[in-house]
Amino acid sequence: MPEHWFEPYAPRVAVSLSRNDKLWNLIEPIWRAAQTDHTAYPILRRGLEKGLLDAIYLHYDLARYIRALQPVGAPAQSVFARPSPEMFASVICFPFAIIPAFVACLGSIFSRSSPADTLGHLQPIFGAIHIALLQHFQPMDPYTLEVLDRLWDLACDHPSALDDHVSDANRSLDGDSTYAYMQFWPHRDLAWIIYKLKRTSLLRLPRSGTSPVQKVPPEVLSCIFLHLRWTFPYFERVDDGRRNRSSHLIVRSVCRKWHGVIDQTAALWPPLVYDFGPRMAELALRLSSKELLDVKIDFQTFWDESHPLVFQHLRRIQHLDVLTESWNVAEQTALLLRASAAPEMTHFRFWSFLAFAGHLRLRLPDDIFGSTPPPKLRTVDLADCTVLLPSPLFSPALVTLRLLRCDVWFDLDDLIDTLSSLLALEVFEWHMGSDTLSRTDSPMRMEKSRFLTSTRQPVVLAHMGTLDLECPMACAAALMHSIMIPPSCTVNLSDDYTLTGVRVHDLDAQEEVLTALSASLGSHLSRVFPTSNIGYDIISVSEDPHADAQKGALLIECHRVDRDYPYCSISIFVAHEHEDRLDDEVLSFLLRGILRWPPMNVSAARFDTNHEIFSSAPLWTIILGNLPRVRHVYIDNSAESDASNSALGLGQALMNPLDIAPALTHIQLQCLSFPPSHQQCLAEAAKRRHASGSPAITLYVEECSEVGPHGGLEGVLDAHADGAVFLEMLPQCLRLGPREILVEDHIQVEAGDST
Repeated sequence: MPEHWFEPYAPRVAVSLSRNDKLWNLIEPIWRAAQTDHTAYPILRRGLEKGLLDAIYLHYDLARYIRALQPVGAPAQSVFARPSPEMFASVICFPFAIIPAFVACLGSIFSRSSPADTLGHLQPIFGAIHIALLQHFQPMDPYTLEVLDRLWDLACDHPSALDDHVSDANRSLDGDSTYAYMQFWPHRDLAWIIYKLKRTSLLRLPRSGTSPVQKVPPEVLSCIFLHLRWTFPYFERVDDGRRNRSSHLIVRSVCRKWHGVIDQTAALWPPLVYDFGPRMAELALRLSSKELLDVKIDFQTFWDESHPLVFQHLRRIQHLDVLTESWNVAEQTALLLRASAAPEMTHFRFWSFLAFAGHLRLRLPDDIFGSTPPPKLRTVDLADCTVLLPSPLFSPALVTLRLLRCDVWFDLDDLIDTLSSLLALEVFEWHMGSDTLSRTDSPMRMEKSRFLTSTRQPVVLAHMGTLDLECPMACAAALMHSIMIPPSCTVNLSDDYTLTGVRVHDLDAQEEVLTALSASLGSHLSRVFPTSNIGYDIISVSEDPHADAQKGALLIECHRVDRDYPYCSISIFVAHEHEDRLDDEVLSFLLRGILRWPPMNVSAARFDTNHEIFSSAPLWTIILGNLPRVRHVYIDNSAESDASNSALGLGQALMNPLDIAPALTHIQLQCLSFPPSHQQCLAEAAKRRHASGSPAITLYVEECSEVGPHGGLEGVLDAHADGAVFLEMLPQCLRLGPREILVEDHIQVEAGDST
């Protein structure tokens, strides 16, 4: 594998090596030498680079094979080009090298050895002298030495890789290779080394001055390298794109010019200040100069010495994202935020997700950022934190403020005081639901009584575009009474405090919920739709995906097809700490009261639901009775419960009274169980309505079960609808959503109104 975990893998190349290959005769002895002495090549390489005769003589056989790999015409500068201490030291070694040769020669003569033995004693000495002289006048190619570095490491770590590679020479080394992963990468690395050694002479030019690289302006190279950082190179993309962020490090070692250009291109280095260890962090911080930094600490981050180094440059940090479940990481990060001011900070997210026995909770003190609000801070996103006021996080330039399970304000006055300093705020999300708080070990709970009244004057938030509140509905009403938001603002309200699922309690509390809704969202919608003939086109009642579906969770959403008006929603459900579910009578009371608001019923043309509560015909009567202009009913199934009986409840409601929903022309059923009994009920209701003067109904059926074999549903409709139902069986996975049908109807109605 790569020497460091953050280095990229070798690319896949289809190169093999056979035993009759000339390159094999050079690589094989080097590979075997690595099995004998792991330190041989590092010592020899230093001897070759410095021209050290003793190191070359010590590993003479290995030096011969390495010199044989020297590419023809490889440009290299002699160490004799300039006088140096190494040159004089090495020259002095040559006279002394004659002495052991002379002694060896005399020993052979007096011992009456054969000439072959004498030559065998003298050859390593004179061979080492010859290689040392060559190193001074024609040094070994540095590129080849670097390639051999990797070959030597591979030979030490995987001694059998070369034999396996040669024996499997006919096996493909591309993406279709059959090697197991842990056995494959040594062969892939070896193939890449062989490829480079085979082409090393082709990649070298006789004169370095003729290299095209030398002619490319540094400005052009900088642009190329910046583009390389954001491409997807031919390496595995793992570890959250770390290899992609470091892809320019590969070309940094191609030549000195590229090395210098990359080091001088400061914009390449900010992504490397974290996740690559302390040494790389120090290098990246230095070479990135004054470039702004984006720092991300997530669940996979290993805290090391690089993080304190990064936070020493807090003045340069532009984006800070912290998502962690580690108390050590959260606490250390909070302490490092005190290092200095953060004048360039624009985005700050800190999600600690801490749940510990002993009620540990992250505290963001009032002296972070040197107690100075970052002047460019636009977004603050916090979860599971305690924020001490006055906090530098609440900068006057703030545009987005999201708080999830955060302990910030003591009462409503404190909240209004903070909002009065954030006049540029466009998004405010405050999630303090009982359900979310009950999932933590924190003793912090929202006290409803503290957020019901305010002594402050209303605050004008003219730029507010989204208001998302998860708290008691009465608290939401008090807050909306204390702020003034534009009619274009999207409002989402959620309450899991007021209703508990206990029938007696909820019957008493339902009036409080409806009154608070009317005072908050109802009042806001009266300003969204000032005229009495315009309202929402689409009303949806479904099960809140964030709540327990078995407890009757209610999510009411409303929007228009033209999207010229803000989307709004209401979520009411029972917290996990309560065992009972919402009573149907309570849900009916709330739906009746909400749908009586003029913006909800004056122009609603479509009603969507996936809620199992609509198996009740009386509830359908309430819905359709309050939506006189509804033309399209869409029933789907949720992932948590079965709403199939809603089609039966709808059929029963349409028969009594027959004049209910006089404009209804489309019914769409999707992913439901639609047995013959439900089919017959709906068909007879459509027949009676059509006989009394109501229009025929187009029935869309998509991915519904129990519709019978081919002709089964058609037969039921033919027998019981008497032409009052036009059936369209939609193919599976077509997913023709109700929006498309409504848009078509909306255009037709508008055209009819204009004529």
